[in-house]
Amino acid sequence: MIVAKWSAPSLINGDSVLGYVLYVDDGLAGPFRPVFNGTYYPSTYSFMIEGLVCGRLYFVKVAAINVAGEGPTNEQSIWLGVNPTEPLNPRMTRVVPNDYLSIAWDAPLHDGCLTILSYTIIKDGFELHTGLSPSMTQYTDSITVGGAVGTKITYRVKAINYAGESVLSEPLTVTVGYVPNSPTNL
Repeated sequence: MIVAKWSAPSLINGDSVLGYVLYVDDGLAGPFRPVFNGTYYPSTYSFMIEGLVCGRLYFVKVAAINVAGEGPTNEQSIWLGVNPTEPLNPRMTRVVPNDYLSIAWDAPLHDGCLTILSYTIIKDGFELHTGLSPSMTQYTDSITVGGAVGTKITYRVKAINYAGESVLSEPLTVTVGYVPNSPTNL
């Protein structure tokens, strides 16, 4: 929500001000649409604009109205919420060993007011997989890529939005082991 405030014009240019009309764009440099028609409310100098999207740059303009019509507009811009930033880091939740490693994480608690575009998995300091869908919160890594028994593998994940990358998640480290085969009947 944005609260737009304005003051009466210093010059009325003829007849008295009958009111004000307030416009807002779509936050994506799209067309303006009227959100408040204050004709016959000359002492109203503010309006609460609702239904806006966090992280967008909105342009708002206001014009005075008299019997001759609408005057010139006064335009301002404002970010809704905080200026968009990189998202907070995801939280790794588990690594499940089997014949593969299943890595899972939680989405960031805050997306920086911009939609998460993708995730990147980091394995032992190197990017294992980039561009994972933002709807994914799980990835499967082949254990044969992990190394010999006793090798430690560290996984981290980061989220990406239009403003940049999050910091890496806390590391989750596993040690490659093995499950002994059960005896077979002779």
